[in-house]
Amino acid sequence: MSGPDLPRLAVLAGPEESLSPTDVARSADGLASYWFLLDGGDTSAEAEVLRRVASALAPTAVAEFTDLAACRAAIRRNGADAVTTFTDKFCPVAAWLNAEVNGATAPLPPWGRKDLQRRMLREAGLSRVQSARMDGEDSLRAFVRAAGLPVVVKPVGSGLRLGHSHRAGAGGAVAVHRALGGLRRGQRLLHACLHRADPGHPAT
Repeated sequence: MSGPDLPRLAVLAGPEESLSPTDVARSADGLASYWFLLDGGDTSAEAEVLRRVASALAPTAVAEFTDLAACRAAIRRNGADAVTTFTDKFCPVAAWLNAEVNGATAPLPPWGRKDLQRRMLREAGLSRVQSARMDGEDSLRAFVRAAGLPVVVKPVGSGLRLGHSHRAGAGGAVAVHRALGGLRRGQRLLHACLHRADPGHPAT
């Protein structure tokens, strides 16, 4: 849905995004007029699939994200009140383009540090999800007492490495093994914590 009074949003999209073009379309319906800007320098099969999906949902432009002048030209041609992205590695490009559009700049959390990104979103009032880094049973117990259940356990920063793993050969396999190992350790820790608090709680 679009309209003359809706803000126009440019969305930089990539295969490793945390919000798909379909999710963007669903979330923006009735709230913003949007279009996708895709990286012309990415010639992977995943990027081609992304282009097909994005272009079926909304107007789509392509520019190499290493060419800031080309990105700026695409923004000017298509128009935008703001620029955003749901792909971590495109955050610097989105910040630069936002400054070009309206002078808005913001500090960038380190790429891959989801815990810092989540904290910044909470502090800005954009997220209510509570999260914390666990270093043992005591910290996990304290978090469960404060936040309640259910709790999701995941390795910090593993998502991005897993997203690249199918193209990373042996190094990718090691990253996947480490990420899954960290996840299993976290699950075992959570089960142990819950079982001690409630011996009747299922262990699996």
